[in-house]
Amino acid sequence: MKFFKTLLFLFVLLLFSIKVPLVFAQETNMMPFRPPDTTPILGQEHAYSVMFRGNGDAMVTMRATFTNEEEGPTSILSFRIPRVEPRRASAFQIIRDQEPDYFQWYGQAKYQKAKTEFTGDTLTVSLPQSIKPGKSGSVLIVFSATGYAKRNPFGAYSYTFETFKVADVSVSKATVGVSVDSDLVLAGAKGTVNYRFNEADTMSMAAGSEKMAVASPQLDQMYARVGYGTITKSTSNLEPLESYTLKGSFADNILRLYANGILIGLGIFIAALVLLIFLGRNITPSSATIILPIGGSFLSAALIAVYTAGLFLLRTTIQQVVSYEMVGVVFILITIISIGIYGFLLIAPAILVGLRRGLAWGLGTFGLTIFFLVVNAVIMVVILMLLYGNGNSPAQESPVPLKSTQ
Repeated sequence: MKFFKTLLFLFVLLLFSIKVPLVFAQETNMMPFRPPDTTPILGQEHAYSVMFRGNGDAMVTMRATFTNEEEGPTSILSFRIPRVEPRRASAFQIIRDQEPDYFQWYGQAKYQKAKTEFTGDTLTVSLPQSIKPGKSGSVLIVFSATGYAKRNPFGAYSYTFETFKVADVSVSKATVGVSVDSDLVLAGAKGTVNYRFNEADTMSMAAGSEKMAVASPQLDQMYARVGYGTITKSTSNLEPLESYTLKGSFADNILRLYANGILIGLGIFIAALVLLIFLGRNITPSSATIILPIGGSFLSAALIAVYTAGLFLLRTTIQQVVSYEMVGVVFILITIISIGIYGFLLIAPAILVGLRRGLAWGLGTFGLTIFFLVVNAVIMVVILMLLYGNGNSPAQESPVPLKSTQ
């Protein structure tokens, strides 16, 4: 009876560990309710949504909210764009009636096309309606760019997105949401999005807004969703000419995305297997007593690590190819099968050695298996840190803002 209780506990624990990432991945695609923002004392607020495509290009939507801190009206905004040169940039000034607070960005709005000019690394936006001293305003900027993502030899892309830099003004808050096309896989989350805008959509939206402010449901939707993505990170209190960097990777399938880690893991496994074969051929009767439990426990721990990595790849693949209604059933079947496989790999070496050498040797072999499992876990963590950084996920933000060199 105690054995069955233990088995039931392991089943529930493994089922929970598999289901939680799925629920998290699904919830990241929903746009959560955002309470009204409070107007900061000084500085601007920036929000970005970055959509990466299969060829590495990025579609960037940026919302900037600001306060005119000058003594007279202003109609010029300047942003320094690191790393890339924007293509087909479009900007829209958000217009609301009755002296609104633009830091509270929700509600009805109209949009008027603003002039843009890119020189060097600076994007200058000329607003059609000037902002009075002490009043706030908001602008929506849309552009595409090449250069944020670089392709590796395995076909995956590593991206580095850096937020705009502003001279003489601080940025009180910056939020970045990163997504990919629906047929791509984003490291750290499921590669699925619910919306997409392209240059043609932006040009059609701008057609009637060059001479006067017009209402646009499409721009309303785009404006409200800026700052959200499959992966969303944020920072605060950026000083003038400081920026915020977000790194990660994506590919068209899970194997290419984690090819580096897979090859390193296979290399370590093959090297260990060759070493065991070599030791087995040169084993002597006097050394067999020690080598048998060590080799068996090491091989068992290595197989458990390989099977765990396979489960991770399989889980991501199932989330993409299996319908939502069937995902739970498939995961339950995999859980049941995995309990048996883990149990067999964990205790089989101990049972075999125990039957041949005695109970003490069997318990020692089981302890060695646990020890090698811990070693494998440490090696896997180190490999992931070297390949994808030392953050909580491959797409973790830089903990300290990066200062630019003027």
